[in-house]
Amino acid sequence: MIDKKTGKRESKLPVEVNEDEFIELMEATNKIHHKIAFLLAWESGLRISEVINLKPEHINEKDKLIFILEGKGCKDRYTNLPIDWMPHLMKYIPIKCSIRALQASFMLYATKTGLKAKKPTVHFHSLRHGYATHCVRQGVKLPFIQVMLGHTDLATTSVYLRVAPLEAANEVRDKW
Repeated sequence: MIDKKTGKRESKLPVEVNEDEFIELMEATNKIHHKIAFLLAWESGLRISEVINLKPEHINEKDKLIFILEGKGCKDRYTNLPIDWMPHLMKYIPIKCSIRALQASFMLYATKTGLKAKKPTVHFHSLRHGYATHCVRQGVKLPFIQVMLGHTDLATTSVYLRVAPLEAANEVRDKW
């Protein structure tokens, strides 16, 4: 929305799926390809289109990396392979699901777990927001998060400091 007084766009915080909510979502999900998609978004920061377009040759299990070919803005990047990744999951890549079906699945499980009631504007991209916020909470430096997410501008990534204000405040207190 545009602020009528200033003419500037209002800055809303992204809606994130936190670790506990992610675990609940995974426990409620009964389709393996949906679980893998949610895992890739929350533990690797992938966008929904990147999850759907992922191919086996883009996953480097040895170095624990995922190569994102032509992500948003046609940019290539590397990100981390999920910590919970198991070699047998490779047989489900590529994910055999459309973007629309995956979004609908996420909403179904978000409703089923009560996440949608708690956070009415939650959506699949909230898993990616959860990844970034979790990184901030774990003390990962912002430039590294920027690289993993594929952001050109650090200011885009810095919004996650606002989602995790306690971590930012503690960092300042520790240096004071």
